[in-house]
Amino acid sequence: MENYEIVYLSSLLNEKAGFFIQEELKKYGCPELKMAHGDIFHTLFEAGELSAKEIAERTRRSKSTVSELVDRLVKLGYVCKKTDPADARGVKISLTEKGVAFEAVFGKISEDLSERILSAVEPEELEIAEKVMRKLTSNF
Repeated sequence: MENYEIVYLSSLLNEKAGFFIQEELKKYGCPELKMAHGDIFHTLFEAGELSAKEIAERTRRSKSTVSELVDRLVKLGYVCKKTDPADARGVKISLTEKGVAFEAVFGKISEDLSERILSAVEPEELEIAEKVMRKLTSNF
């Protein structure tokens, strides 16, 4: 069987994208945030207020991973936890003013990352690459 570099290359892309994001976060004065927080922010920007379970489902992460990421964002002042009015045992997570304000930075970094990726390939090539990556990841 021939040895392909797809795993290495996808890992390298993830590493380079992560480095780019970390540098941009530093540039915008948010070095305390990590790439892993992006899914949490994206989900809350879209939905407003969710439980950790709902965030885990939407981000395809474990509830324990989401809880850890959310706890860090609470400490940093980007999100807050409130008792769920519909279920006293439940907790809802939402953005604070600082978290809402971060949406503009998040959008700019996402736009710049997309521009960096898109400048390397033609739109048709990107569509093919995404299709192939979806197929490859569906096997896991």
